Amino acid sequence: MTDAEHVIISVIVPFGCEALLKLPLAPEEIYQDSANPIFLDVKNGICHLQAGSYQVQYRLTNSLRQVFNTHTAIRELLQRRDIVEALKEVADLTCIPNQYLGLSVREMAARHGGISEEQMDAMDVILKSVCMM
Repeated sequence: MTDAEHVIISVIVPFGCEALLKLPLAPEEIYQDSANPIFLDVKNGICHLQAGSYQVQYRLTNSLRQVFNTHTAIRELLQRRDIVEALKEVADLTCIPNQYLGLSVREMAARHGGISEEQMDAMDVILKSVCMM
């Protein structure tokens, strides 16, 4: 992977072997690239490869960049140390009981209060900046 929107895939199929390759999040038009030997034999979106070395580079149909905000489950936020540290300025999520970890910050606030709309907006700004790093 080169970044969250582009990928380079390199494949080596050993002598005497064959391989099937499905390109993740590949745009349909990539399969029309007749100049690339990876696309010589494609059936139902699967490249059938003979022995050899292959490479393809393309822009993904969906970004792999994970987006976090106050609608993300608290459990997911707690899995990222950088997010937990960044959010300490606004709210300490580490003290939330386990039974609420499946809720988002906004769902938690709607049920139990304790977090103002201004705090949630500040959290969204922090989460956006952490995701851009």
